[in-house]
Amino acid sequence: MRTLTALAVKNAKPGDKLGDGDGLRLDVDKSGNRSWVFRFTSPTTGKERYAGFGSADVVTLAEAREIWMEKRQAPPTMAEQPSRLRLASHWPVGGCRR
Repeated sequence: MRTLTALAVKNAKPGDKLGDGDGLRLDVDKSGNRSWVFRFTSPTTGKERYAGFGSADVVTLAEAREIWMEKRQAPPTMAEQPSRLRLASHWPVGGCRR
């Protein structure tokens, strides 16, 4: 389901969240900065997650769709695992101190 066009991306206004289908969308913040976001469900936690693909000024609609396809088919990464598992492998007993 492809609903976005290059013209719609170019004419997006501050506050817009334009979906292209299957989790890919263009978010425009209050300042007018446009960025690509992919919404997905983590296979390890079952929670909704978001991945940014970069600015729409740098990444075109066609490139965002290509990245989206790659991310959909890729296995889960370390970043998608529960944080306690990530910390356990990198920090000594007692965890991270901030």
